[in-house]
Amino acid sequence: MVKIQGPLASGSASGSLANQLTFSSTHGVSYVKTYAKPKQPRTTAQQAGRTRMRAAVAAWKALSPAAQESWILATNDKQRSAYNAFLSWFLLQPETPATKAAAFPRGLSSAFSVAGF
Repeated sequence: MVKIQGPLASGSASGSLANQLTFSSTHGVSYVKTYAKPKQPRTTAQQAGRTRMRAAVAAWKALSPAAQESWILATNDKQRSAYNAFLSWFLLQPETPATKAAAFPRGLSSAFSVAGF
């Protein structure tokens, strides 16, 4: 990897040029490297993770407005949104928590602590 100063006669550069070179910077140090085609791994584990994430998003969208409001009220801090808290909770559940998701916070309040999560 080559470190450069003032790439392309500019103060900085980023992105790829003609799928040949990639300009970037890390911690204020600019560099250029040969272009590497982004990989799209199709491993079983990654496919399972993507499927689980799609299920989490679908579960959030399937919640009633009242259930979503419960999440909003339970996550009234500024650290994360109700959506992010729900996805985190969903992804940490074993197997398929879709039937349990609507019960929060009434049925699952002891299993999920917003402040300590």
